[in-house]
Amino acid sequence: MAQLSQEHYTADAVIIWCFDNRFWPAFLEFLKEKNLNHFDPIFIAGGAKSLAAPEKPEDKDFVLRQSEKSIALHKAAKIILMTHSDCGAFGGLQGFGNNKEAEFNQHKEVMADAKKALAEKFPGKPVEAYFFHFGGAIVIP
Repeated sequence: MAQLSQEHYTADAVIIWCFDNRFWPAFLEFLKEKNLNHFDPIFIAGGAKSLAAPEKPEDKDFVLRQSEKSIALHKAAKIILMTHSDCGAFGGLQGFGNNKEAEFNQHKEVMADAKKALAEKFPGKPVEAYFFHFGGAIVIP
C-alpha cells in the first residue's frame, strides 16, 4: 500500500463530475492539465445536472452540502462542473435523436443553471464548467 499522508490539505477545487467510467482517462488527463493535485471529488450520475435539474430536490441539496463541506473543511479555491456526451442521466445521445448539437445545447443550459445555483449558495466563488465528448473537452463560459 502507498504511504498515506495524515496532513490536511487545501483543495485546489471541489469537482462535481459524472461517475461514468468511460471518462476516467479524460478525468485523469484533465487533473494533470489543470494541475489539480488536491481536490474533493463529488462523483454522481449526470455530474452538474443534479444542481440544475435534479431528479429529487434532495439531490441538489446533497451536492450543495458536499460542496459546502469541501469549501469549509479544505478551503476549496473553486468549483469545477462536468457533464459529458452520451450521459445516461440526460437520456444518452439517443435522447437527442443522435443530434450532437442539440445534446451540447442542453448541456450548456444545464451548466448555466448549475452555475446560477452555485453563485446563489457561494457568492464570489469561482466556477468552471466543462462538457466532455469523445474527442476532448469544451469549456462552457
